[in-house]
Formats: sequence, structure tokens, C-alpha cells
Amino acid sequence: MRQRAPSAEPAPAPEARLDCLELIRQHLPNLKGTARTIGTHLLTRPWESRGLTVSDLAATIGVSENAIVRFSQALGYSGYRELSNELALSLGQAVQRAFSIPSEALLTVETDQTSPTIVRRMFDLQGQCLQETAHHLSDVLIERAVVALCQARRVVFGAMGGTAPIAQLGAFRLLMYGIDAFWTSDPYMTMASAGILQAGDVAFGISHSGQSRLAVEFLQFARERGATTIALTAVPGSPLTTVADVVLAVFGPDVELSQDLQRFGSRISGMALIEALVAAVAVRKFGANPPQIAVTRAKIQQTLEPSTVHPHQRRRPASSPLSVDGPG
Repeated sequence: MRQRAPSAEPAPAPEARLDCLELIRQHLPNLKGTARTIGTHLLTRPWESRGLTVSDLAATIGVSENAIVRFSQALGYSGYRELSNELALSLGQAVQRAFSIPSEALLTVETDQTSPTIVRRMFDLQGQCLQETAHHLSDVLIERAVVALCQARRVVFGAMGGTAPIAQLGAFRLLMYGIDAFWTSDPYMTMASAGILQAGDVAFGISHSGQSRLAVEFLQFARERGATTIALTAVPGSPLTTVADVVLAVFGPDVELSQDLQRFGSRISGMALIEALVAAVAVRKFGANPPQIAVTRAKIQQTLEPSTVHPHQRRRPASSPLSVDGPG
């Protein structure tokens, strides 16, 4: 009598791979010298490190490229490319938490949840967002973005919804300095504008979650045309960053990716980052007195502002050379 073949044992489930940052955190106590320096940098400034080439990361930390590769292999990765991808995945876990207010920001043990209390707490959180964004910005990426904007023949912004005002602000500021910049709320015109970009131009996509289809397709199309692509997002591991040459990130106060808190990406941080970039572009490209501002402001005042001042109204003080505010 033929014996029945023993049933095959179910294949063991693949062992879950340890999160990249957690892996570094576990190895850090046993690391020494250069390896410990690299590990400490990645743990304390993971968002800044995300997306850098091995040469840029080595220059930022002050170590050799070979040291970065050896560190990656010591963690069990095949090389820096794999470590970089795993770091992006680790940070990308925040994709679904890109732009929501943590409930802990509003709910406390206090019983007097008055409107002024909530308003002041939100101001505190916005202040933390600004501080965290400034702390984690990469000098290398800032320099790349400023150089690209200075050298661009044309700059086109792609953004919709909550990020539209940020794009509109960026286009307006650059136009006031005499740089050909454009933004529209029409998605068809946005894509058409990307289609006429060429090498040396800049496409600037903005999406807090990094998942906006328009922003992603806009940067992809612009990259195919040879333009330099810049992304501004609250989630550096998101799809938008995969089509960007330069990734600029805004941050919330919970930069450690706490499981209990949702990431709080701030529109205020995005606005501030655009203002800061434009100021850096103005100084680098034009110096202290960009010539176009005076001409444009004079025409705006002549065309759009009242020609006479009521006797009881004070005349507005002269603005700073770098002030590009319109009549609004």
C-alpha cells in the first residue's frame, strides 16, 4: 500500500525587517569612531540626510564616502543605496499622517478649553514647526535650490488646494524681482506650462502629503523636458520626492515619528520657507538693491493705488529694498 506523502510544512513567514532608524539606534552603543559619528548624525538628523548622495552625505558629516559604505554594510545592507532607500521608507511611514493636527495638541487635562487657549496653543505649535523646519533643513539642498532658481530662465510652480497659496506667493515674489515665474490654479495650464520648460528651467512642485497626482505628474513631465525639479513637502519619503532633484521638507514638532502623535506639517512653515528661499535668491542674484522692484512697485502704485492721500491718512513709510509686498 502506497504511503501518503507527508504534507508539506507551511513556509515560515519572512522575518520582518527592522526599521532602519531603529536598527541604527540598536547598533549605536557598540559603534566607535567614524561609524558612531555617522550613526549619530542619521539618528539626530534623518530628514536632512534623506535623499542625499553618498558624496553629499559624507561632505555633510565630514567623513569619507568609503566610511559611509562600510557603515551601511556593517548594518547588513549591501551598500549606501540600500541604506538610503530603507531610510526613506522609514521616514515615509508618515505619508498618511502628513497634514493633520494631533488630537493631543487640543485635548488636555485642563477643563477650561477656551477659544483663546486653543488659539495660543496653535500659535505655539506653529512656532515649533518653524523651529523644526529650520533645524532640519539641509545646507546642501538649500544651496542647490537657490542656485537653480537664480540660473533659471523660467520658474513654474505646480500646486493645488491647501498648498496653492504657497505656490502663488512664490511666483509673485520671484516676479517682483524680475524672474519669470508662473503659477495657475488650472491643472491643464499647469501641465502645459511644464511642457514648454527646458534645461535650465525650474519646476517647483508643492504637496504637503507628497501624494498630489498633479504635483507628481507635473514634476515628472518637467523632468522629461530637462528642467530641474524641486519638491516642497511634509513627507520626504513620499511619491513627490521620487521625481524631484531637490527635496525641501517642512516639519512638525513630533519629528521622532511617534506612534501616538500624528505629523503636523505646517502651511506657515511652507510659506516661511518660500519667503526665505526668495530672499536668498534676491541677494545672490541682485545684491541689496534688485533693480526690477522699484520699477514694478512704481507702476503698481500708479495703476492700482489711490493717486491722492486723504489728509487724515499717514503716508506709508518707504519699504526695504527686499520688501516686495503689493498693495494688499
